[in-house]
Amino acid sequence: MFSVIIPTLWKSKYIHTSISQLEEHPEVGEIILIDNSTELKELNNAKICHIRERKNTYVNPAWNKGVRLSKYENLCILNDDLTFDTKILDWIKPHMDLGIIGMNVANYDKWRTEFNPIIEKMEGRDWGWGCLFFIKKDKWINIPDDLLIACGDDWLLKHIDAYKISGLPLQYEQVSRTSILPEFFSLQLTDIQNFQKYK
Repeated sequence: MFSVIIPTLWKSKYIHTSISQLEEHPEVGEIILIDNSTELKELNNAKICHIRERKNTYVNPAWNKGVRLSKYENLCILNDDLTFDTKILDWIKPHMDLGIIGMNVANYDKWRTEFNPIIEKMEGRDWGWGCLFFIKKDKWINIPDDLLIACGDDWLLKHIDAYKISGLPLQYEQVSRTSILPEFFSLQLTDIQNFQKYK
């Protein structure tokens, strides 16, 4: 079974599609929704663990928290601004012991529709790699507290054998829809500077 971890500020229309598809998949045991908004939303489904933070705790701390709370060993970490063919959950289970598995840049080509997954060792980081990734809970290494919205996936890549999946078409509105907002620019720059000291 998978625990799916989704931090959200409710800025993307795709989050509702993703939640619906994941709820229906038999391999999804729980959806841990880290709600970083101040809105009061009610979600009623046995699979959803709705964590209402009532303030923005930011994405990297949300990932750490979601992993701590997860009940299942297989983890799927998902941005709220994209959705994917959930058949990948069945396909990826035999590969979960490899390390941490993310996306290939080609998966964001909106013309691609074929489900034809291929997994390979990563040589250099692909753009969009960390928007959807899979990892075993016991391989997770907590992201430092001074990295809030950027470089969380870079931190994980620094410590864990990394792979990428090609052939998984992703639907998305705008990748990193929330983190590209102007109010987050200075935080991202601070995260990048903080990450340098870990290199």
